Amino acid sequence: EVRKLAGQCFKKTNGWWTYEVCPGKEVLQYHQDDGRPVDKTLPAVVKLGLYHNTTVTNRSLQEHYGSGTVCDLTGAPRAANVSYICQQGVLPNVVSIEEPATCKYNVVIGASSLCPSVNKTSSDVYCWPVDSDGHPVAADREPLHKPPPHSVEGQRTG
Repeated sequence: EVRKLAGQCFKKTNGWWTYEVCPGKEVLQYHQDDGRPVDKTLPAVVKLGLYHNTTVTNRSLQEHYGSGTVCDLTGAPRAANVSYICQQGVLPNVVSIEEPATCKYNVVIGASSLCPSVNKTSSDVYCWPVDSDGHPVAADREPLHKPPPHSVEGQRTG
């Protein structure tokens, strides 16, 4: 559950920038100098977005952030989408952050606390490979491990 992440913020440094995601609150971008964050009150802190809403489907949960700092290249406010994934055996962390369009960001947060907590045997789990950023690879193909015939077809966890 994403509610388990409330009140926490997660950071990832990617090149020059450090990204800070505070679920249900905001997404920030700022530069660190010699491993120390630059004072967050300075204009050097860029808001990638403030929490707007959450979209839940049967396959994903995504938070939408908008009304960020105005982008000097587009003249529009920055925006971000934060997706949450199950990652067994890891503490909550920013798995990846991308800028697929100018001043529009996609963030993925993974944690074992986001995994289903039902009692299942290994034969009830479908497995798909993921790339180095934790994104599913070829999810439209057969899983690496397929449950035996007695399992519920189409059921996937983690």
